[in-house]
Amino acid sequence: VKDSEGHKVYGKGTTYANQTSFTAAVRYFFQLTRNIKATELSFEIERLNPNLECILKQQTAAKFSCNTFRIRTDDRDLPPLLYPLIPIGCVLHIFTDPSATPDNIFIDSSYFDLELIRAAPMFLAQAYVGITDEQLPNLQGYWFWMKAPYLSCKSVNELLLASSLGFSTFLF
Repeated sequence: VKDSEGHKVYGKGTTYANQTSFTAAVRYFFQLTRNIKATELSFEIERLNPNLECILKQQTAAKFSCNTFRIRTDDRDLPPLLYPLIPIGCVLHIFTDPSATPDNIFIDSSYFDLELIRAAPMFLAQAYVGITDEQLPNLQGYWFWMKAPYLSCKSVNELLLASSLGFSTFLF
């Protein structure tokens, strides 16, 4: 890896005792992204495994520095492990199996009380989310796209009225 002036920043590969190449790659991802300001970061892992979970829990001091953070996974336990590492005010995209059913809530209601999600300027979730009528007015962003089976028609109508007056855009 070289910086913008061509100076070598990282020369030797990173190795960790008793770790697979996958877990070493994830650790290296954290090391690399700690030193850059990225426009967009994407974390794509199909399933969480115990080694990855351990690595994510060890990353308490490291925060990503990015404008947009994308998570692509089929494991609903992965995004909550990444939330503490994502900067508040970051655009947040969460992708998963598009054929999921409404009874398979991927992002629980409790996560919509986190400042990270409430303050996201844009929030896109290709998954069913558990946001409730009470939580909806707390979202501070200007664009939201999500599958939200727990919202009432009244809340959706109020949002449509507000968006026609120039407020946030919501797509359900």
